[in-house]
Amino acid sequence: GDAEKARVFQLENALLFIPYGCLVDEFQHAVYENPKLTPKERRQLWLNLEKKYRPWLDFDNLPFFKEGGGFQKQHHIYCYPFYYIDYCLAQTVALEFWRESEQNWKQAFARYLEFVSAAGTKSFVQLIADCKLGSPFENDSIKALSEQALAWVEQRRVTQ
Repeated sequence: GDAEKARVFQLENALLFIPYGCLVDEFQHAVYENPKLTPKERRQLWLNLEKKYRPWLDFDNLPFFKEGGGFQKQHHIYCYPFYYIDYCLAQTVALEFWRESEQNWKQAFARYLEFVSAAGTKSFVQLIADCKLGSPFENDSIKALSEQALAWVEQRRVTQ
């Protein structure tokens, strides 16, 4: 029903956000490391990163985006630099709890409460280690989460 469609939609959006957040973060690092980039070079950088992180997008009929202007719509780049990666880290933790909730909702929720109760008292790395969550800094951790989430989505598509 509609609730299942909403769950699929939310999970798909969670997965789509991570590459975008990484794109924003890498763009900012490059711009700060190369402050003399021209506007044209910044636009080309954004386009290159779009191809790297979101190759499925097609901007052919959107000249502003086709010419690399997409970064200008992202308020965080101007007002909260280097903050977007925090969203990606939070999203990976949310996916970890989602994965566990598929096996044991009560246990996952209890662990989630433990996690958020310790927020602000430890570093992110220490928090995820103490809660025995996978680290998004480890090779293939996000890939494994994504594959499981995509399999879940595909299973629901087949049954709808």
